Amino acid sequence: MLLNNVNSSMSPTAKPSDKPANEPITTSAITAENERLTNRVTDLESRLIYAEQANDQLSHEIYEQQREAEKTQLRLRRLEQRFQEFTEQMPAGSSNSLEDEVPPHY
Repeated sequence: MLLNNVNSSMSPTAKPSDKPANEPITTSAITAENERLTNRVTDLESRLIYAEQANDQLSHEIYEQQREAEKTQLRLRRLEQRFQEFTEQMPAGSSNSLEDEVPPHY
């Protein structure tokens, strides 16, 4: 992800220029290498900021989802309690299940 765009031709031992090792390194080659590294650091910092923002957004979304799940669980518990109270209030001889009752048109 962050490393997807890393130039595969770069190696830890790469020299700032394509000149043979016995030739001196010029100021312009050092300047170009510094600019390349500065651009790379800037790119990595931008990617880090984006990743941090995405992480913050996802954390907030998880928090909101957890709150919603807790509300839903509370509502379910209340409904279960009301249903239990309703079934306890039914007369002793009556059916405990609506499935057991015969519809009035029979």
